[in-house]
Amino acid sequence: MVDESDFLPPRLQRQRQKEERVPAVQRRNKQEAIQEYGSFEKEDRVKKILSARIINKDKRKIQFQVSWKKRKNNMQPLDSLVKNEEMLMHEQDTLINYYEQHLTFTS
Repeated sequence: MVDESDFLPPRLQRQRQKEERVPAVQRRNKQEAIQEYGSFEKEDRVKKILSARIINKDKRKIQFQVSWKKRKNNMQPLDSLVKNEEMLMHEQDTLINYYEQHLTFTS
């Protein structure tokens, strides 16, 4: 079977070979890059908890807005909302630090 690159000039053949070695994420320019929300399912790590809010006052459920660290492929996930239960399973230290910084005691 004949490959179409066989008919390209040598300079363009070398350029195509270089492009094939570069991962697809790096080939995209910034406008084409697809932004994804961060999550523990995608093995993202928490950079910082930005805010917290109570989503159900009766059951005392809390949701956190989280910023994420860059992924191994150098993509920056978008900030996302994470439930308290997920934070307890994956990022206990970050959660405890957030509580220590933001708790206020009244007497």
